[in-house]
Amino acid sequence: MLQLFKIVERAAAQWPTSVALVQDERVFTYDNLYQAICKLADELIGIGVTRGDKVGVVFPRCIEYVLSCFAVLKAGAIAVPISAALKADEIAAAAAAVDIDAFCCHENLISTLAGSGIAGTGSLHRSSSNPSIAIKGLSSSTQNALLRERLLAANAAYICFSSGTTSASKGIVLSHEALYERANRRADAPRTTAASCLLWLRAFDRFVPNQIVAAFMLGAKIIIGSSLDRRFLPGLIKTHGVNQIWAVPAFYGTLLQDSVPAADYESVPYFLSSGAPLPVQVSRLFFDKFRREIMQNYGSAECSPIFINSSADPKKRGSVGMPVDGREVWLRSLDSNADTKTSEGELLVRGSGMLSAYYNPWRYPEEFLEEGWLPTGDIARRDKDGYYWIIGRLKEIINVGGTKVFASELEELISRHPAVEECVVFSVADPRFGEVPNAKVKLRDMGASSENDLLRFVNDRVSVFKSLRKLEFVDHIEKTATGKPKRWLYRALTFPLPLVELLSAAAESII
Repeated sequence: MLQLFKIVERAAAQWPTSVALVQDERVFTYDNLYQAICKLADELIGIGVTRGDKVGVVFPRCIEYVLSCFAVLKAGAIAVPISAALKADEIAAAAAAVDIDAFCCHENLISTLAGSGIAGTGSLHRSSSNPSIAIKGLSSSTQNALLRERLLAANAAYICFSSGTTSASKGIVLSHEALYERANRRADAPRTTAASCLLWLRAFDRFVPNQIVAAFMLGAKIIIGSSLDRRFLPGLIKTHGVNQIWAVPAFYGTLLQDSVPAADYESVPYFLSSGAPLPVQVSRLFFDKFRREIMQNYGSAECSPIFINSSADPKKRGSVGMPVDGREVWLRSLDSNADTKTSEGELLVRGSGMLSAYYNPWRYPEEFLEEGWLPTGDIARRDKDGYYWIIGRLKEIINVGGTKVFASELEELISRHPAVEECVVFSVADPRFGEVPNAKVKLRDMGASSENDLLRFVNDRVSVFKSLRKLEFVDHIEKTATGKPKRWLYRALTFPLPLVELLSAAAESII
């Protein structure tokens, strides 16, 4: 069976002294990377991790995340990345949903995991080969034999959460083969070679990104940087010859500030955006300042990549582009009586590199695919040139800077407050994060609580990305005939689309 770790093993043999990873002052050659992974894998095996075990991987954006994921795979286990932005209770819920067998985390998160209520013998202890990494085996895992057998049969490499939440129903099983295929799709747009240097400014919370695996396949260099502190980025670009920058749209908005000289980034030919929609206004202003188009990427944890927009035509700004090789897309009309070849409708995709299953409850592809097609939940349109545009969502999910938040999860949390009778959570356009969650709440007794008290009640229990930005008390919540809140109505009433675009353009011009 294919093993992703072999990519690093081959790279170490072919380019032992070439630089693989850089963060701050730390530099790992491919041989350094290989040796560090092997040592950590041996330690994981030493605490009882065996083939088919599920290992929680909890790290911020750092080299140790990459080392740990590959060490888990080298040990024959399955990596379960959990966002380091989650709070202790959320991490515990994620661990319970997947029935974690062991943990691997950053040393700065030891107290967080210790306070999560995760059962197990012993405590998290620092790795002898890398003190920045802490590991722990758990004794509470139920070792479900059937699920273990299914994971092994699927040659599973990762179980990840597609929506950035702890919902057990969203666990996605990805095989070594699927991730290898995805990495191959990432080597061409833009073209990556052994001379390439990628500056990575996105979070690590699902798996080692396809772009990084692709770079390892070709002997390229990866720089792990911080999008929150731009002071050091020009130096990294100059020192390492960065020719690709990968970031979320919000980062590109910050580069539009007058205090950021265009000369700092003039040597970079490729700027790539993913994780959230890229506002047209940001693309336009970015080109005006840096004379480069930002390449928009679109994908999903279930099947990625799907689209990339590498067009130099200003009229294509805002488009997710065309399907990558190996992907077929279909727009299914929202009107069952309409032409089957509609240019607007629900977006479905199929191709290689697809997920193996959904986890807990386990669902095989034949149970959720529609004749091989995966519904994305997005609504898209196709123009006459074959470019696609995402124009809405069928899913009730709020995309906060690339992190997907379930509105229903927040509604359930709000409803736990004894003063709340009913509520509705909806997305509001935000110039920095794309979307943020707001809520309207009907109280049992209008004097029973204040808006600020209820906001604290919710936000003290969730990670920062899920936190409510605004909460308003109302006398009535509009519902459908089946009793569901009309989420779309509140979203439209809060910010009519023309006003959203106007406010976003004004805000982004001064970020």
